[in-house]
Amino acid sequence: DSATVIVSAVNNDETPVADGTVIFLTAGERFVDKDKDGYYTQGIDSLMFDANANGRWDPIGSIPSTATTVGGQVSVTYYAGSQATTVYLRATMIDGSDYDYTEVSAKLNPNTTVASISLTHNGEDLRVKGVGGIEFSVVTATGYDEFGNTIPEGIPIDFTIANGPNGGENIQAQGYGPVSVNSNSQGQASVTVYSGTISGTIRLRASSGAVLSAVTHLTINAGPPAHISIGAGTCNVRSWDVVNALNRVAVNVVDIWGNPVPDSTAVYFSTEEGFVVAQALTGVNFPKGICEVDWHSGNPRNDGIVYIYASTSGGTVGDTVAFISSGPATDVAVLEYPSSLIADGESKGKVMVRVLDLNSNYVVAGTPV
Repeated sequence: DSATVIVSAVNNDETPVADGTVIFLTAGERFVDKDKDGYYTQGIDSLMFDANANGRWDPIGSIPSTATTVGGQVSVTYYAGSQATTVYLRATMIDGSDYDYTEVSAKLNPNTTVASISLTHNGEDLRVKGVGGIEFSVVTATGYDEFGNTIPEGIPIDFTIANGPNGGENIQAQGYGPVSVNSNSQGQASVTVYSGTISGTIRLRASSGAVLSAVTHLTINAGPPAHISIGAGTCNVRSWDVVNALNRVAVNVVDIWGNPVPDSTAVYFSTEEGFVVAQALTGVNFPKGICEVDWHSGNPRNDGIVYIYASTSGGTVGDTVAFISSGPATDVAVLEYPSSLIADGESKGKVMVRVLDLNSNYVVAGTPV
């Protein structure tokens, strides 16, 4: 883009200066011409407006460096560069010891065509709603033209959730979108993204026409533990008179919505018979929300019914499982038998026996009778 720049120069008596008077011209950042030569001199002159903050004067666009007056005026063409900013057009007249200058500013606007979009957010880690954590994130799209300038105000940008865990997450109560927002004076448009009830990842992108941003990710983390479930791998272990017989114990921990709790949630275990590994972390060596420990047989030995207690959240969330630690058979009782049979070599009747150990607990399956 270009513009015609006209400079008028007069004497002290307001008459036009003589034809051929040289006018020195610059177009760029604003500066104080301390050495009064019409141009910026590094180390002598000082900057008043440094558009790119590099500490030195830079031209913005192009203009002839000099022009000579005709009828007290010069007319030149200024050509804009590719930087959207404010340019200062400066004209200086020097006649011996006489020095005078004037300047005007012009705003260089960006191209209204969006060439690229970048996305940022103020926090990627959210919590599912209703658990007391951060439930939303402000996502900002910045549009740029082909020269890397931010786009002007009023350009619509669409926001869309590409995919998510489908737990009610949304853009400003408008579902997965698209939600259209006009850019502001900084070329930016913002929306608020809210979490739902299911943990997972939101993939969000912005677009303007056929121009798409890269996908940005927001993580929806589960809430604190609300429920814990514990189970034993085997319901009856031959371990009463055995040292270090093992039984695997597993727990799963979920939040109020049934989502697996965040990894490394500590779960604590205890028992009153034998011993159990005291602590495990969910999701570290196991799937999310799950951890496992081993129970080991040994002293103390009580009645052969082993209770394993699991708790988290400072003991406010807990559960218990029981299994049999059986010993050798010490009691056999016939529960069912035929009272009489015909002695024909073919008649038969069912015999059922119950086998208990010394604690009157059932012995393990497969005990020979």
